[in-house]
Amino acid sequence: MKNLLLLLLAVSLCFSATVVINSQDGRDVVSGVYYAALKGDRAVFVPPSYSESVTYGKIGWNGEVLLIQSSSNPLITGMANELRNKGNTVEIFSSEEPYAANRLLAEKARATKFILVDPVYGYNTVSALPYAKLNGMYLIFADKGMKNEVISFLRGRGATDILIYGYMDGEIKDALDANGLPYREINTGDKFDDNMELVDRYFSENPSKKQALFSDGNAFEDTIAAGDDPVILISPVIPASVYNFIREKASSGQLKVGMVVDREYAQTAYDLKKSVNSELGQDALHVLVKFGQSVPSAGSGLFDVDLFPVRGPILGLAIRGAQYNTATGQIEITYENTGNALEYVSSRMVVFVDGRQVQTIGDEEPFQVGRGQQLGRGYPISIESGQIALNMTAMYGSSKKSTENGIVVFLDAGRLEYTDRSSLEVSGFTEEQESGDLLVTYYNPGEVASYFRADAAINASGRITRIEDDRLYELSAGEAKIVKFPGVMKDAAGAVAGANYGSRAAFLEKRVEGQYVPAPKSAFDMNLILILLVALLVAVVGYLLWEKKGKKK
Repeated sequence: MKNLLLLLLAVSLCFSATVVINSQDGRDVVSGVYYAALKGDRAVFVPPSYSESVTYGKIGWNGEVLLIQSSSNPLITGMANELRNKGNTVEIFSSEEPYAANRLLAEKARATKFILVDPVYGYNTVSALPYAKLNGMYLIFADKGMKNEVISFLRGRGATDILIYGYMDGEIKDALDANGLPYREINTGDKFDDNMELVDRYFSENPSKKQALFSDGNAFEDTIAAGDDPVILISPVIPASVYNFIREKASSGQLKVGMVVDREYAQTAYDLKKSVNSELGQDALHVLVKFGQSVPSAGSGLFDVDLFPVRGPILGLAIRGAQYNTATGQIEITYENTGNALEYVSSRMVVFVDGRQVQTIGDEEPFQVGRGQQLGRGYPISIESGQIALNMTAMYGSSKKSTENGIVVFLDAGRLEYTDRSSLEVSGFTEEQESGDLLVTYYNPGEVASYFRADAAINASGRITRIEDDRLYELSAGEAKIVKFPGVMKDAAGAVAGANYGSRAAFLEKRVEGQYVPAPKSAFDMNLILILLVALLVAVVGYLLWEKKGKKK
């Protein structure tokens, strides 16, 4: 009997606690899911369209429950009491304010490794969860509005590893640098490319994993919230780069099963599987679709899949001006991003002169406009004289692979004469060996001020990763600026640093680049050589003292 009791006790200790999130705010759901992942607990969230019997059925009876509950916006009232009535031991964590609660839960979990994500990009919180769980990391919301709180928190926790995932305000990066907090970064400027790089890292660290989830990243679902499989972002029309990525993983045997957790993408997943297998063979990729969920304790039958939407970027675009620059022979358009996220824009313009259609001009591929940023672009056209008008269609979106929004405007274009006399050079490189940081010096050798935005293309393991700095820098004549690209040179074979620049802040139409090739690593570690020399010196001195002492005897 005693042995049986001990066995039952040991079995009971094997079960993890359940983290229940009862909040209408998706930020609380993200924090709770990441807390559960870090602690190795099970996460159950109350979806907006909830069924109490299903929710309580998934939580169960006689367990240990941490109830993360919004103090002002819970979905179910009286939940703690009901859970206790079912025999559960309940600890309540009250979320007074989502961002403060996010950091408090990190303290409660005793986290020291973090992924920083801008709260605007909910799909990044979905994408990053499996990598975070694999590496014992917790997600922290960060933007320039909470810079001081985030930096103070990271310093207080003694952060040992920081990964910035996706777009992040430059002020946050500057503050991390100023406070001696090293960080890594994945920010290609596109959510699909960011996601593929993170999934690549996941498979590299966990090559035995052969299954992935396919999701648009716009919501958490129980299988996604478990964080046990990497998430590959898809869309109704799968971008070519994502298709090629999935095909390559299936071809190498790294990806054998893809699961879709929302019936909305069932046909998309079927078409994907059919296309991949037609190229690689019928058994290269299997696709499963989760049409519903079974909760035996909530009754028989199949229930709808529970989804909790996460925040998505708000997109907006305005055309702030159109001028024909007679000095360059270009129509110059000034775009403004009126949303809260990075946008990609592509335009087509029908040009009229004195009411007569003369030409169609536009963009061959989308270009990016940062949030709150004005960006000017020039479109070549030859116009001798006359009144210029434009019928313009501008498409935009959060990904260069999917510009699904658009505006149509009809506007007159004035005239001006302006010549850009700016200059910029990539004048030097410094690599910090321990951190892998690449420091690039930009220098203005000209006679007028220059504005620029820096970027770098990193060659690592034969794959080119592009890093873009969203900050706009201004250099006076004869001035230099060092821009840091953190952690990019770890295992990298080289880099090309560049910048778009110009004499007007909105019109960065010139380009400069410089190539960096790291020096061959020494076959010997110099620190080790120094240690050996010191040890040898100590040994020699010790031997001489011993010999001298022996002679005296």
